[in-house]
Amino acid sequence: MNNASILEVDRDTAFERMRIDLRVNSTNQTDPVPVLCAAVLRRLAGFMCPCPPFALIKAGKRSLAQFEQMVDDLDYLIEETIEDLVACGDLLELSRVVIAGAEDKPTWLFCALPSFVERQSSRVYLFGVAPDDASFLPGEIREKIQYRGATRYIEATDTAKVCAMLRSIGLRSVANSAWLTHHQPENPTTFVDRFIRRLARHGSAGDLPDLNILSHLDASSISYRGRWTSPGASTGLFIGRAPQPYGEPRWYLCDIQNGQTVRSLLLPLPELAMRACDQAWQIQLAIDARNGNPDIYRVALEDDGYRLDFMFPLPMAARRRLNFLGGGWRPKNGGGLSFYLPASQLDEEKTFLELHYWLHASFTKDPQ
Repeated sequence: MNNASILEVDRDTAFERMRIDLRVNSTNQTDPVPVLCAAVLRRLAGFMCPCPPFALIKAGKRSLAQFEQMVDDLDYLIEETIEDLVACGDLLELSRVVIAGAEDKPTWLFCALPSFVERQSSRVYLFGVAPDDASFLPGEIREKIQYRGATRYIEATDTAKVCAMLRSIGLRSVANSAWLTHHQPENPTTFVDRFIRRLARHGSAGDLPDLNILSHLDASSISYRGRWTSPGASTGLFIGRAPQPYGEPRWYLCDIQNGQTVRSLLLPLPELAMRACDQAWQIQLAIDARNGNPDIYRVALEDDGYRLDFMFPLPMAARRRLNFLGGGWRPKNGGGLSFYLPASQLDEEKTFLELHYWLHASFTKDPQ
C-alpha cells in the first residue's frame, strides 16, 4: 500500500470516529468535511454560547486542526460554516447586546431553541442546539436525519406525522412564512437611489480613518476578497469598512471623492432587522447591477440537479432559502460558496435571485 493509500485509510478512519462521536448517522455526501465541521461547531456552541464569534472560530480551529491538510483554507471553512449555522437557524447572531459580567459587545452568538420547519411537502428541517450539546432527539428520529453541509432534515412521505412526533417531544414548530424573509423585488437603480437619499439626509460628514472599500465589479473577474482595497484616488459610492476600538470593523455606505470620505452612513439602517454585512452586500449587488456589471454565478449539472457557484457573499435571506432547498457546501478549490439545487427548483430560484439580488446565471452546460 503506497503512502497516499495509507493517508486515505487514516482519513476515512478519523472521519468515521468523528461521525460516531458527533452522533451523525450518515454524511450522505462524497466529502464529509462540511457536515462534520458543522457538527463540531454545533457541539462547541452548545458549551460556549453565548459568546462572540471570534471565540467560537478560535475553538473551532483547535478542534478541527486535523482538517488543515484536507481543505484549502481552514479559517474560511470555519467562518463560512458558522454563517451557514446562522442561516440554518442553529445559531442566532445578535448585535449590541450586554451579557452579565461582560462588556457591551457588537455581536454575540446564541444557541437557538431546538425547532423544525416543514419546508417542502416531503421534507422537515431541524435546527437549534441544546445546552451542553444534549441530544434532544430520540434514536428512532435521529437515525432518519440526513445531512448536507450545515443543514439537517428528514425525508418522509407523511411529514404531518413527523411534525406531530417532533411537537410531542417539545420541539418548536416554525411556519414557512416566519422562517423565510420576503421582500418585494426592486429595480437596482431605484434601490441604490433610496440609499443615496438616506446618505444625503442622515449621513455623517468627515473622513473615516483606515477605511477599506469594496471596489466596483468590472469586466475582469475578481474574487470577493480581492475586491477589498484602500480608497486610493477613488470617486463614487462605495461600501466600506472602518475599524473601531473594540469589536469587528463597522460597515458603511460612503460617498468618496478623490480618495476622501465626504459622507458616510452606518449600516444597517436602524429600522431594518438585518445584519450590517447583509445590507452592505445587497447594496453592493445593486451598485454592480446599476453600473451594468451584475454579479454572475455559475450553474452546472450535479447528479439529478444543479450546483450553483457564487463568488460573492449572499445576504442571509437568500442563503437560508438556498440552504433549505438543497444545501450548501464549500468548493474544493477554496473561496466562494456552492449550493445544490433540485432540477425542479432551478427556474424559480434563478428568477428569485435575478429579481431580488440582481444576480445573473452563467450556465457551464446547457440545462436543457
